[in-house]
Amino acid sequence: MPGRDDETPVSPVPREDSGVKPPNRVRALEQTEDDVVASRIAVDPPERAADLPEKPVTPLLRLNTRLRHADREYLIQSTVDPVSKRMRCDIFGEGVRLTAIDGEEVADAPSESIFSALKRMHEGATNELDRIFKLSQSAAEAREPALLNYIGELFVSRAMWLEARREFDRAVLLSPEYGQALYNLGRCYLNLNLYTEAAEYLERAVKLSPSFPDYLNRLGEAYLELSSCRKAVDQFRQAAQLNPYFWEPYYNMGLAHILNGIRREDYRMHVDLKRKAMEMFEKAAVIFPSLRSGAYFLGQRYLEEDRLSESYSAYTEAKKKASGQPPPAPVSPLDLAMCSDRYLPGESELSAEIARLREEVKIHPHYADLRLRLAQSYGILAQLVHRRSIGEYERALAINPEFAAARRNKKLAENENKGMSILVKATLRSGRHKSSTAAGGTNRLDKQQAK
Repeated sequence: MPGRDDETPVSPVPREDSGVKPPNRVRALEQTEDDVVASRIAVDPPERAADLPEKPVTPLLRLNTRLRHADREYLIQSTVDPVSKRMRCDIFGEGVRLTAIDGEEVADAPSESIFSALKRMHEGATNELDRIFKLSQSAAEAREPALLNYIGELFVSRAMWLEARREFDRAVLLSPEYGQALYNLGRCYLNLNLYTEAAEYLERAVKLSPSFPDYLNRLGEAYLELSSCRKAVDQFRQAAQLNPYFWEPYYNMGLAHILNGIRREDYRMHVDLKRKAMEMFEKAAVIFPSLRSGAYFLGQRYLEEDRLSESYSAYTEAKKKASGQPPPAPVSPLDLAMCSDRYLPGESELSAEIARLREEVKIHPHYADLRLRLAQSYGILAQLVHRRSIGEYERALAINPEFAAARRNKKLAENENKGMSILVKATLRSGRHKSSTAAGGTNRLDKQQAK
């Protein structure tokens, strides 16, 4: 295990039948976070308190590991939430929580089982982040733009925007017309509140790929932050025309109309503001119903009351809640192989990737791109199996050089391996070409439409 660990199990609150009398019954129950029961005991007569059922107490646990990368220290902290009874792993950088990983529920499980499950989760998250740090170092030495971009996307999935920016910056320096790296760099600057830089890189990405809705939408968001509501709406409208099932540009157009009313930038946009904004919000909510939260309806009410600033804040909060932070992306051996000529996954990690993809296909059987990844993984595994068979034939011939069947089959396997090698190289080359030219959001939008 890399880094420095600190495993701190905290004993549960003692029960009366344990022989240890808690100093205060109400306080003891409050430590279990059961506020309802605690409040009842506070008002009930003492003789009725004993009739209340005692609930199992989930022990409070905390595991800490510290890692260093590029002169920064990171803390991976795993705990069991005493209220939800769920495991949770947080990643902190310089004292700021970057991302949270939710684990399984462990209510009513034995303490030993809870600790073992938490430790597995903690070690998995720590090892994965440590591996990404090491890949970042090797990618910087290899000077391969696609690999740098992929590692940057791994950081993005963990909301590690400073770390991601460094990877995308390197990729763009090596390949100034690498559209996806330019787009990703613009996203980083957006999330770091550096809007002028965000607009610069997103404009370059849009110039290279003007038909990618994600690029246009993000450029519109940068313009919105730079007090250019009219320019922002133009980008959002183009994105919606290219993909009518992409909810974000509709929603962003609604926000732009409200913000224009607050800033009073463009009178033409201000005319009929309420109707235009509500129409855009409703279109977005039809495509993505998760938007319809309490904050969404609060924004609607504020808009009807001409309370534009409060409406903008509420609608922004609704968007934030609905979008959420996706779970951190695991390091994929297939993606690494597609990003670098120097990397070919081993049989064990590729088998694990295939097992993971097969489970995803069971859940989402209608996604062609998911099945493509599974087919590519099988192709690479087939080459590894052919190499293994050649090795076994060679060992058989070392034992018996006159073994004709082994010699004949070895020759057939070698010919098959040449064909498989050509196929795998072509597959990986096509994957590298796609990763350096296509917008990552295009398939995501199709998935949202399917949902």
